[in-house]
Amino acid sequence: MLIGYTHGQNRGFIHQLGDGQNRLNDPTLPNGNFTYTRGPNGNGIVDDHGRGCIITPGLTKQFQCDEGVKPELGFEVGCNGTLMYRGSVDFWACAVNDQGVTNVYVEPVLHQKKCTYVNLMATPANTTSTANVPKPSPSQPHGNKSPAYGCPHDLKGDFEWPRIIHPLDRAHPNKVVPELKNGLVLDDEFCQLYTFQVNPSWRAKRCSLIWLFPDEEDIEHPSYLFSTESNSSALLEFWHVDKPSLLNSTWNSVGPSKIVSVGPVGPGFSYNAKTWQCSASELQRFVVCGRHFALLYYQQLIPNPIGLFLRAC
Repeated sequence: MLIGYTHGQNRGFIHQLGDGQNRLNDPTLPNGNFTYTRGPNGNGIVDDHGRGCIITPGLTKQFQCDEGVKPELGFEVGCNGTLMYRGSVDFWACAVNDQGVTNVYVEPVLHQKKCTYVNLMATPANTTSTANVPKPSPSQPHGNKSPAYGCPHDLKGDFEWPRIIHPLDRAHPNKVVPELKNGLVLDDEFCQLYTFQVNPSWRAKRCSLIWLFPDEEDIEHPSYLFSTESNSSALLEFWHVDKPSLLNSTWNSVGPSKIVSVGPVGPGFSYNAKTWQCSASELQRFVVCGRHFALLYYQQLIPNPIGLFLRAC
């Protein structure tokens, strides 16, 4: 069985629809029973109907179990029972109605405002109550993906500082935004365009786009102001840009072409937005936007790195 938690608060059992969709907090459905399978090429999950559990392809990335499908590899169960997918403990519960019933995903659903992150805890199949199940360990920060799937969330190895950072206004897509002298802004209106130059020596390495955001407790002089909307999950959107960027770029002239990742944001939280095989001397451009939060910050290295960086490993 699997139990969901958000910030340590119990969200109830994972239940299953007849077609294998996994849902949280729907007592009208039977509890889902799952078996963790180990193999030489990776580990997976099957339910008690023999259906392989997968993450659906495409934009939704829903966690469900399908008839006649092999279990998707990449699942792990940590020592404390926390379920991970590709090294991340983050799952997302997005509403299907106003009664608190949610489907489960590995990324928040675009344009769905009622999404909150959840940890999933594995329990014995005969568990009848969630009351005595240990909570997820608070020592493991949500959202930090394993270096096995991306580079470490630090700047202790090869990394690149952005060559250009330029503000964009997606609420006024043809407007040129002057650079602010008092920092960079991310919110529902303003985004930041980052341009990185891939180091030629990285040809045989992996490149990771990492967002670093130190906790206020870890820095002597706070270099950011952060606020969130009530009852909404603060999210970062990462867009890939194909067109060249100029200092007079606008949202429409840059034309962010593909959203590559959506993830949670908050102090003390680092995030791997994308990992790929490095291409020598390649320019990579990304737009970072906010959703349900406002952040004023300075991209900096010391005393604590904050902002978007390109990391190689």
